[in-house]
Amino acid sequence: MVQPPATLMQTQTDRKIAEEERKTYEVQQMAQTQRQQLVRETALADIQQEMVKSEQIVQIADLKAQA
Repeated sequence: MVQPPATLMQTQTDRKIAEEERKTYEVQQMAQTQRQQLVRETALADIQQEMVKSEQIVQIADLKAQA
């Protein structure tokens, strides 16, 4: 059986580790982007809810003023 030199094996190991670290970074980056999108969408939904409440308050005030 042919045994490759230790330096070659270490190089291969280092490459594999670097590739796995790159993949991990990409997954973490994607997860962070998704979290940021969720925060934006949640904030937008909260703002829209407040707008609807405000519009209803204005409509109620208008109806009371007309009564």
